[in-house]
Order: sequence, then structure tokens, then C-alpha cells
Amino acid sequence: VEGKKATGSGGQLMVEAAAIILRHGAEIIAETDGIGAGGSVILQAIGGQVVLDNSTINTGVTFRAEGKGGQLTIAAMDITLEQGAQIIAATHGQGQGGSVMLTGADHVRLSGQGTQMTSSSYGPGSAGVIQIKETAHLTLADGALITSGTESAAADAGNAGQIEIDLSGVLRMSGGSLISTSTTGRGDAGGIQVGKTHQPAVLWMTEGARITSGSQSDAPDAGKAGSLDIATSKRIQLHHCSALTTESQNAGGGGIQVNTRDWLYLQDSKIATSVQGGAGRGGDIDVDPVFIILANRQIQANAHGGPGGN
Repeated sequence: VEGKKATGSGGQLMVEAAAIILRHGAEIIAETDGIGAGGSVILQAIGGQVVLDNSTINTGVTFRAEGKGGQLTIAAMDITLEQGAQIIAATHGQGQGGSVMLTGADHVRLSGQGTQMTSSSYGPGSAGVIQIKETAHLTLADGALITSGTESAAADAGNAGQIEIDLSGVLRMSGGSLISTSTTGRGDAGGIQVGKTHQPAVLWMTEGARITSGSQSDAPDAGKAGSLDIATSKRIQLHHCSALTTESQNAGGGGIQVNTRDWLYLQDSKIATSVQGGAGRGGDIDVDPVFIILANRQIQANAHGGPGGN
């Protein structure tokens, strides 16, 4: 949809193949630039693979647009983003950002510096939802990111989107990889849910991997940090400086809910909420396994200015 006064919704782009591979800077772009909603993008390789290697898919909303961003859906047996590949669903305008869904995979892999899947708001529209569902395993390695954020200081700033991950197998994070929601302005950071409908058997985090939500603005009307809701059917293990955290500079801090059937193991890692100041209170921490094993570890609800959480 092109032009400031253009109306009407974008069409649907569907690619069906045994394998879909984008390499060497290849791009799929389905931006919204007018009043109508953006078009949807569907990549489908049932029983096969979708690979983004140093390539980009963008379903954003430009600063002039009033429409909602389109949905990106990738369905395949194996989904890989590597070597700086990016999936972007940002909004700079009035409309809500587009949503992203990866589904039907035995394994989703994100690896490498600059590799990211992101849904962000830079204006009055709220960011869209990122979903990974009906999938067995998810691996993030070597600095790969799944993020949603809002960065507008305007009075009508939009909120960051939710990140929702449902798996039947293992969520493995390593090498400084990150799942994050954040706000640097007046909009609220979105929540992160792992195991919303189908719980992964194991969450394994090592080498500085983090799942976090934060409010980074110190303005009096700063947006709130989001909450973390982590559920697994067997165990959760954090090793070597990994963390589950929420943090707020001058607003309400998000809570952390951790549920697992068997045990929670922390080695040189932490689960923590904190609030630096302001009227907002720190988030609560609720941990509910059968066993908790702590080795040079921290479970903390901190307050450095405002009231701390429970």
C-alpha cells in the first residue's frame, strides 16, 4: 500500500516449496505505507527447510502509515536463521506492528551475531506479537536475539509486543543469546511467556544467555517492565552467568514466575527483579519446582529506591 493517502489492504504473498533458501542479502519486503493493512507473507516448506542466511524479511509499518502491519508465517520442518539474518516487524506509525509466527518445526535455530527476530514500536502504534508454536526444539546461539521493544518518548507511545514460545522438546540458549522485551520511553515492555500452551521439557541456558524484560527510561512517566512466565514439564538449568531478570529504572518492575515439575538448577547464574527508583515497585518472584539446587547463585528481589518485590 503506497502513498500517504493510499487505501486498501496489501495482498498475500505465499511461497510453497520443498525448501526455501534466502542467501547473500536476499530480501522479502511487505511494508505498509498507507491506510490499509499490510499484506501477509507465508513461507511454507512442509517436511523441508526454510533458511535465511544473511538475508532479511521485513513486514513493517512506515512512519506515514495508519494501517496495521501484516503477519509473517513460516511453516517448515527445519527453520534456520544464521549469519546476520533478520526478521523485522516494526511500526513507525499509527498502526500496530506486524506479527511473526514460526510453526510446525522439529527444530528452529538462530545463530550468529546480528541474527535476530524482532518486533518493535518507534511511534504511537504498538508492536506485534512474536510466536513460536507447534515446534519441538528451539536453539539460540552465538549472540542471536529474539526481541520486542518500544522506543518512543511521546505521550501516545505504543507498547512492545509479547513474545510467546510453546515447545515440546528443549529450549537451548548459549553464547550470549537473548530473548528480551524492553521500553526506553512511555510505552510498556511486553511480557515473555515460555510454555503458555505447550511446555518445553527442558530450558537449558549457558554462557551468558538471558531472558529479560526491562524499563530503561528514568523519566517520571516511564513505561513498565514486562513479566516473565516460564514453565517447563521437567527441569530448568542455568549455567555460567545466565539469567532470568526484569529491571526498571523509574517504573514498575515485572514479575518472574517459574514453574517446573522436577528441579531448578542455578550454577553461577541468577533469577532477579530490581527497581532503581520512582513510585513503581519491584516485581515478585515465584519459583515452584520440587527441588532447587543452587551453586554460587542468586535469587533476588532488589530495590534501590522504590519498594522491592516479594
